[in-house]
Amino acid sequence: MSTEDQESKTEEASERKISQAKQKGDTWSSKEAGHLMAYLGLLVLCLLVIPLYGPPLVLSLADIFAGAPRVQLDTPEDLLEVMSDFSALIAGFVLPALGVLFVFALVSMLLSGPFLVSTARLKPKLSKFNPGAGLKRMFSVENLTEFTKNILRVTLLGAASFMALKTVIDSLLPGVILSPQGVIPLLGETSVKLLMTAALILIPFVAFDIFWKRFQWMKKQKMSKQDQKDEMKDTEGDPHIRAKRQELRRRALRRPHMQTVPEATLVITNPTHFAVALRYERGVDAAPVCIAKGTDLQALRIRDIALDHDVAVIESPPLARALYAGTEEDALIPEEHWAAVAELVGYVLDLRRRIHRKLPEGSHHVTS
Repeated sequence: MSTEDQESKTEEASERKISQAKQKGDTWSSKEAGHLMAYLGLLVLCLLVIPLYGPPLVLSLADIFAGAPRVQLDTPEDLLEVMSDFSALIAGFVLPALGVLFVFALVSMLLSGPFLVSTARLKPKLSKFNPGAGLKRMFSVENLTEFTKNILRVTLLGAASFMALKTVIDSLLPGVILSPQGVIPLLGETSVKLLMTAALILIPFVAFDIFWKRFQWMKKQKMSKQDQKDEMKDTEGDPHIRAKRQELRRRALRRPHMQTVPEATLVITNPTHFAVALRYERGVDAAPVCIAKGTDLQALRIRDIALDHDVAVIESPPLARALYAGTEEDALIPEEHWAAVAELVGYVLDLRRRIHRKLPEGSHHVTS
C-alpha cells in the first residue's frame, strides 16, 4: 500500500469491513500473552501443584520400588493390578498439573486476540514470495518495533536468569555447608523467584503488545471516504440489510415524526430555525436517514426532545439549512452531504465510546 493510499484512509472502519476482515482470518494477535501465561502456569505448578502432590507421589513411588521384590506376578491379572495402581498414582499428579496448564492456555487464547477459524489463511499468496515485498515488510515499523521489543525482553529476562543462577552458584561454592536434602529446596526457591521476576517483567510487555497490535490492525482497517461510498452502494444489494431497513421505515411511518426523534443518532440545527434528525445504523443504513425535520417551533421541539433523550445535538447552520432543503423525511441524505455528515456521525459514535475529539470548524455540540 502506497503512502498516499494510507494517508487517504482517515475514516474509522465500519462494522461491515471489520466483519469481512475477520471472515478472511485477518485480525490482531499478541504472542506476549502466551509467554506470560506460560511463566505464570509454571509458577503455579511450583507453588501449589508440586508441594501438594509431589511429596505423596515420591513417598508412594518409594514404597512401590521398595516392595517390588516381594510382588508376585504369576498371572496377567497381577500385572494389570500393579500397572493400574501405578497409573492411578501418576495420574493423581499429572492431571492437576495438566489442568493448571490448560487453564492458563485458555486465558492466553483470550488475551492474545479474537479467536478465528478461517480457511482463507491457508490459501497460498504469491505476494509472500515477492522478495521486494518481503524486504519492505522486514523494515516496516511493525517489524522494527517487534525486533526492539524482543531484544529488550530477552535482555531483561537474561539478566534476571543470570542473577538467579549466580545466587545458586554462590550457595554451592566450596566451603558452604549444604546437605543434599537442602539442594532441592534451594533450587525450588530459586525457580519460584525467577518465574515471579519473569512474570513481572513480561506484564508491561503484554499490555504494550496488546495495545500496539490492536492499534496497528485498526489503523490498517481504516477507510477512505471513497471506500465508505462504495460500501454504502454495496450494502444496497444485501437482502437482509434491505429487509431490516424496510422494517425501520415501516416502524417510523406508523408514528408521528416527532416520536421518532429519540431513535436519532444526532440532530443538526441552525441553531433554532432549522433542525434535522438523522439516524445512522452501521450495516443497515447505506447513508444517514432523515427521520424528522422542522423549522422554528418544530425545530425547537425536535431539539428539546433530542436533549431529553440524550440524542446528540450539533449546531452547524449551513449544513442544517442544506439538509432541510434537500432531504425528505424517511429518505437518505443527498450524496453531496455524506462526507460532512460522516464527520459528525463519527464524532457522536466516538462520544458513545468515551473517545473525545474536536468537531469540524463551524460546528458546536449543544449540551443543554
